[in-house]
Amino acid sequence: MAKNNGVRDWIRQNAPKVKDWEKFIVQTQKKFGMERKRVRDAIVKLRSLGELPTTVLMPTRSLIRPQIKLAVKPSKPFRTSVDLSEVAGEYDEEAKIKAGLEALGTRLIRDNDFRVELGIPLDRWKVVSNMKQFEVNKRELKGKRFRGIYWGRAAVIKELSRKIDILP
Repeated sequence: MAKNNGVRDWIRQNAPKVKDWEKFIVQTQKKFGMERKRVRDAIVKLRSLGELPTTVLMPTRSLIRPQIKLAVKPSKPFRTSVDLSEVAGEYDEEAKIKAGLEALGTRLIRDNDFRVELGIPLDRWKVVSNMKQFEVNKRELKGKRFRGIYWGRAAVIKELSRKIDILP
């Protein structure tokens, strides 16, 4: 405790003469054999008690908050970066549905099975599958064996609808 009072007295006497915060802290550390944190704590304590003017021993702006340059252009791409087209392709459900319909040929597939085959999450499927452009590619069936919404190419669904509508 006596050492602390000696440090505080020394800071009170020498602080008004000092221009460079960093040099003063290092000088105090060497003189009293203290850690940097303890010296800063003593200065803050003196300020809070009103024994040291607030204009004395103010750290420079660069010590308070270093300036960060925001416009940094890397000279080469980061190793962990990915191309936008790769990410966009993963979320392009419309293209996945179109490719899936072409792959079906003359076959039909249930709604949920189609979604799972394409790997589209349910929340996104609800939005994308109800788009106006896909209305011609699906048909609700109410038969005994084939019940539910089925997907297929537009020509296949049109042919199926014609067969279903003919029957009584």
